[in-house]
Amino acid sequence: MTRPASDGYVRPDLRVYSFVACDGRVVEYGSRFNAVDSQPAEDDYVTMSATERFDQLTDVAESVIAHLAENFDVTVTEEADPPAIQPYGAPNRRVTLTPRDEQAAPLGFDFQNPGLVVRCGLLHDVGIPTCMCDACDESSITEAERVEDLAFAIADGHYRESVDGRLRMRISHVFDVPGRWGQSGTESALQDFRRDRARAVRGRLDQICGTWHPWPRRV
Repeated sequence: MTRPASDGYVRPDLRVYSFVACDGRVVEYGSRFNAVDSQPAEDDYVTMSATERFDQLTDVAESVIAHLAENFDVTVTEEADPPAIQPYGAPNRRVTLTPRDEQAAPLGFDFQNPGLVVRCGLLHDVGIPTCMCDACDESSITEAERVEDLAFAIADGHYRESVDGRLRMRISHVFDVPGRWGQSGTESALQDFRRDRARAVRGRLDQICGTWHPWPRRV
């Protein structure tokens, strides 16, 4: 049986951030609105507290990169001050892992301040966290899991993406992680920058029938 890409990976220790609620309770981020009758206030949607908790995602990404580079036959390239990928801002650094098997998907990390953009394959970019506002109440722990899940799904070959249509072009992507989660998304109305990008890579995606291979392991 093939070992999963996550085999042997160790997540760095992450600090659990908490805040003091208006009633004096100490509450961890990610659990603020667990109660059925607890809902975000209007101001929570425009307030971003303790965003430094997402600085830890840099350590997570570095650990994932090191683990994958050690175990898989990939080329690791790094860019300083790279251009932004729309709709995200310009990253501080960009690291890309390119498998030597051309039918395996590339994986990239744009280091933002704070947070990350995980570049999956040729078309799909995932901002992590999705939102930093207090209403979303994202936890650094759950966001670390998202980074790891995306990266290991790609290395295991559990990722598909495709471009369909000519006049009404749409792109689709599917992550399939058995026993954990699945994620899929489809866009039918593409902004110009997405349409141009899709046109540029659709030939390559057609060659693999939209399904990326697992990454080759180092021997």
